[in-house]
Amino acid sequence: MPDSDSLAEAFLTQSPACSWIVGEQCEFQKVYGDSLPVFGRPAAQLMGQRLVDALDKEAAAVWCDRMARALGGESFLLRERRGSAAWHISIFPIRREGHPDLAAGTATEVTIWNKAERELRTTVLSALRAQEFERSMFSKFLHDSVGQNLTGLGLQLDLARMDVEKISPETCRRIAEIQKVLEPIMEQVANTPTS
Repeated sequence: MPDSDSLAEAFLTQSPACSWIVGEQCEFQKVYGDSLPVFGRPAAQLMGQRLVDALDKEAAAVWCDRMARALGGESFLLRERRGSAAWHISIFPIRREGHPDLAAGTATEVTIWNKAERELRTTVLSALRAQEFERSMFSKFLHDSVGQNLTGLGLQLDLARMDVEKISPETCRRIAEIQKVLEPIMEQVANTPTS
């Protein structure tokens, strides 16, 4: 069985993530995985080099600041685009004997997750639009069709009440009660927004 150091080394070297360790002088002490997408240079060109010497001026300034923050004890997460790829970058101190004397980082490409997020967002928005369209159509149906039918029913009740007004005052009173129940329903349907 391999010892834990060689197992860790194999894990880091073969990981799809890029990992690195930087010393107090911001020099690359270890670089694992494919560093080209993250730093623009292969690992072999970074090893032993100071960030200011290994990277272009602008990138070196950004990375030196990040590593200085980690050497100061700060841990943080970043999400960056590099070309067409999206990356999650984690930067953190390595503490030995209680204080940070190394800075480290890992970068993992998350482009596929970003694409899945966008697709999910699009699907949810489409579902919400469809739901809003259905609500609008239902409101229009309520307002137009049901509203017209209720109005027709109210008119029919008026005619029936007039027909029985002299013959059966009790029936006339009941019809009037039905109309009172019908009035707020008709008002609600009439006030239903159609868009």
